[in-house]
Amino acid sequence: MKYWLISVTLIAVLVFPFTGQALTNQEPLHNQINQWIQELSKQDQRFTPLTRATYDEQELKPSKQWLITFQTEGIVQGYMVVQQYEEKDYTLLEYGLGQTPLFDRSVVSNFLSNEEEPILRYYAGLESVWATEKGVYDAKSGEKYSSQAAGHEHEGIMTSVGKDVGLESAFHKTAGNCLCWIKPDARIDSQAEFMKEIKKKEINLIADLFDSTVKAPYTVMGYHQWKNELFLEIEDYGSRFIPYSYATTIGKLTE
Repeated sequence: MKYWLISVTLIAVLVFPFTGQALTNQEPLHNQINQWIQELSKQDQRFTPLTRATYDEQELKPSKQWLITFQTEGIVQGYMVVQQYEEKDYTLLEYGLGQTPLFDRSVVSNFLSNEEEPILRYYAGLESVWATEKGVYDAKSGEKYSSQAAGHEHEGIMTSVGKDVGLESAFHKTAGNCLCWIKPDARIDSQAEFMKEIKKKEINLIADLFDSTVKAPYTVMGYHQWKNELFLEIEDYGSRFIPYSYATTIGKLTE
């Protein structure tokens, strides 16, 4: 998918409006979302407000990916990114808590010039971006990336958290110290080691994004252990949960 920005931007202008497309059959997706919310709230009480929230869905690119945004009385509570792989089956790619979900237009607008308009939301995990005719912007912070990011081939993100998959355990700790004391050589190389060390040490994820043109450090705040998948909780303008398998492909865990 080299030079994805050029091709998908053209498609977006010709076919897909900025607001995205609605699902024609929403019931299977809504049922799956509600199951995940119940699983999350049972193990992590921070997700309980989502059980009472309303939500909407908007299509992302690549196709068959959906951004679910949860709100209570107009205040954003969290989000999910869902992949549809069959007509009635979905997997959970990413989710988070806080008032800054992915692809918040009010956030990216702070960084756009007067001539720019976001025309495409492209989901690729930590490399998710807004696309305009003049550049690409981070989907969480809204900050602009260099032109080198536009031609990058993204690392795929997949999970096995789908229908009838339960959340078995959760761990969370309060914010630690700043990232300035990271020890690059103190690498963590296994899930078992991570789940042990996170309970007694500060752990960070150092991600190499866009062909290593961007090095992004994140504080790891905890984890969710699903039946068949471990998700890391990282701090990124709120809590952001991403698969361990993806995180350790695009970066490394270190003390």
